[in-house]
Amino acid sequence: MTIHPQYPDSDRRRLREHARILQRHERRTDHVVQLTGAASHTFSFLNGDSERIYTLELYGRLTSAAADRVIRLLPNGDATAANYRHLLHRAYDDAGVKAHDVVDFMPMGGLVVGSNGWAESSDVFVTARVYAATGRSRASISTHLLSNFVTPDRALRSENAAYWTDTTTVITSLVLDFQNADTTFTGTAALHVGG
Repeated sequence: MTIHPQYPDSDRRRLREHARILQRHERRTDHVVQLTGAASHTFSFLNGDSERIYTLELYGRLTSAAADRVIRLLPNGDATAANYRHLLHRAYDDAGVKAHDVVDFMPMGGLVVGSNGWAESSDVFVTARVYAATGRSRASISTHLLSNFVTPDRALRSENAAYWTDTTTVITSLVLDFQNADTTFTGTAALHVGG
């Protein structure tokens, strides 16, 4: 961008900074989808090395016929359990019975960003950030809330940290997966590119 020389130095610096901010904002891409009864969804055409950070927002209704199904992201579709490490802290209220637990390793393929807790339909809210550049483990950090305000009244909140041990493969897609065909999601899934 060429700044006319008649502007004072301070104005030229401000205009250059404004132009850089606009260019960064224009490069940011959002993938927003409305899903109905989906067992998975693939966010394609990604480049983890140039985009570096992805933020997932998920809100809607999770329906499951079985308990303890997870919500996960699969970089390039990789679901090999040996390629991932997880740390999970969750707290829940199951019809007045309150508890919390820590799971230091889950043998689960994918970056776990949430779970259902019970075999029933529940509202689910997830925010996850994925650090995607090669050269180091690709990590995700997420917060998850699941609520069911019918009888019995239940709620579950978790904080999840996970990483993919592959440090060299460029992430070109992220598969949002609900682990099993008996678990589906209806609602909005948004992947924000660039942080």
